[in-house]
Amino acid sequence: MIKELLSPGECARCRECCVFEAGEAFALPVITDRVRDICRREFPLVRFAERPGGGYMFDIRSYADENGLCPCPVLTPKGCALGDDKPFECSIFPLRVCSDGDYAYIVLDSACHVMESKDTNVIKEYLRGGKGERIVKEAAETGCIRPFPCDRSIILYKGKTEHENNQARL
Repeated sequence: MIKELLSPGECARCRECCVFEAGEAFALPVITDRVRDICRREFPLVRFAERPGGGYMFDIRSYADENGLCPCPVLTPKGCALGDDKPFECSIFPLRVCSDGDYAYIVLDSACHVMESKDTNVIKEYLRGGKGERIVKEAAETGCIRPFPCDRSIILYKGKTEHENNQARL
């Protein structure tokens, strides 16, 4: 989704966002029924756990290395094996959607070191013209809105959660 900001090659070389600490299940992407079904068909050894808020997450406990790091079970040397079918949160990373109930925020995840070199004004411009609204809407539809404040540093977009057309931008 954000190939205009990050090339697939930049992401494939880094892949830090696809490796989790064994105890940070909260950071795992929400897996919808559709993505789970694709994974079950294409990667029958991948296991899932139910998320407390609905949907699924990868059950990464069995993937931990000696340092307690768990690579995503569909991560390959070339990047995500799911391609365009990857979970929504993965498709917009390093952007995240958070909410405080009244507002939805699109924030930049501080774990993405590739985006550190990007101008945040370019990212904000990318979110204008309806893209920010579409990201928030799809995040809500897929259960991918995280509580705010989240541990991310830069707010790129702010919009009303109750009225999609009544958006306020920073």
